Amino acid sequence: MWLPIGLAIIETAVLLINKMGCPLTPIAMNYTSDRRENFDIYLQEWLAKHNKLIFSMILF
Repeated sequence: MWLPIGLAIIETAVLLINKMGCPLTPIAMNYTSDRRENFDIYLQEWLAKHNKLIFSMILF
């Protein structure tokens, strides 16, 4: 039970440290010129744009 909670806290800390952005996005930017909201994630564009808000509300 504590492991998923700890992982969620760590993920939240990483996002906060990186100004609410994924630290892997700059690496993915090196491989494509596409800059849509979902260029680095396999989600529909509207969901990729709001995924942090939606999934954090579900989690907490």
